[in-house]
Amino acid sequence: MTENTNKTQDMNHLHEQLAVARREISNLRQQIKSLGHIHQKECDSLRQIVTDWKCNDCRLKVNEPPEPATEAIESISDDITLKTIGVISTQFPEKRGTPRQPGISADSIAKLTIKNDILTNPNHALEGLEEFSHMWIIFYFHKNDSTHIRAKVAPPRLNGLRTGVFASRSPHRPSPIGLSLVKIESIENNIIYFSGVDMIHETPVIDIKPYIPLYDSPCHNPSWTQSPSSSTSRRLDGRETNYDSLPQFDGDGSVTDTSPRLERLTIRPESRMGEREAPDGEEDVEFSGVSGGASGLLQQSIPENPDIRVPNWINEPPVQQLRVVFNERALSQLQTIKNQEAEQTKTVICNVLREDPRSVYLRTRWSNQFYTFRICELHVSCKFDDNNHSVSVFQIRDVEALSNE
Repeated sequence: MTENTNKTQDMNHLHEQLAVARREISNLRQQIKSLGHIHQKECDSLRQIVTDWKCNDCRLKVNEPPEPATEAIESISDDITLKTIGVISTQFPEKRGTPRQPGISADSIAKLTIKNDILTNPNHALEGLEEFSHMWIIFYFHKNDSTHIRAKVAPPRLNGLRTGVFASRSPHRPSPIGLSLVKIESIENNIIYFSGVDMIHETPVIDIKPYIPLYDSPCHNPSWTQSPSSSTSRRLDGRETNYDSLPQFDGDGSVTDTSPRLERLTIRPESRMGEREAPDGEEDVEFSGVSGGASGLLQQSIPENPDIRVPNWINEPPVQQLRVVFNERALSQLQTIKNQEAEQTKTVICNVLREDPRSVYLRTRWSNQFYTFRICELHVSCKFDDNNHSVSVFQIRDVEALSNE
């Protein structure tokens, strides 16, 4: 009896040792795979340096004017040089934990500082922007570490499924340019304060443009939502313009619009619309029947329209929102550190965690694990519970205090 027991114990011990060996082999394979990726990145970097290297004579030839026969061909270049007009300061110092869309953290405030090395007086460039409630920010994903372009990506909302890179808003694109619609809170000198932050700290900005629902939203553009009528005129590009659907000007400066989606447009008397066609941003239109101007328009639900289509995973994502819970220690630490802004900071943390900031890899490979990220000067520690679709915040520490420990 004792001999059989010993054999059973030996077999169990061997099985345990075998399981440990298998785990170690799996870990080694993952490490080798990671090292392979790092090696490939370094090789690509060296290859690019060798490709871009030119001797002095070649550099001089590049600066010479092109030959007339090849001027048209060489004028088409894959490389475009852009200037940055400013930089964004946010509460998110790194990619980890940064909201993926502006609406996720609508309460957080960031600022965009316009540089004065391109525009000697940036205040003049911002004149009139305060009349708009929202604006587009075109920025550069300066923290992308990917060295190769993927045709398909796996957005977190697809939960591991892949789609074309141009059918997603992934930052890993052939041209790493971001576009966000944000709400303008205030403008002071050359600084724009805005809400709806999905950029990391020190993000360089390429351009900003005001949001105009009449042009930017298909729901408010008559030419996109109405079917062609008999009164049309063919344009130079081959398209037909429907004059019956265009706004008609009355003698008092108001506009009678035949579109069912726009009840009325009112133009201020001092507008020079009758003298010339107003450039973008000078139209100064007000929508009656919708409160809050463009802000109210953004809050309206998009009506059903067969001409407007989005993938099903936009409205019905396979990943549901998480329930965020703060334990007593985290709440106490938050009150001690932030005090006056504790409730606002708590809201920002909830907004970030509710949408699950983890990548698909972390979510599937290391589920129910601890997760840390930074918001401004705070270091937030939490743990996900994927079975109950919740996340618990158990510690909020000051970054400077942690570095001194």
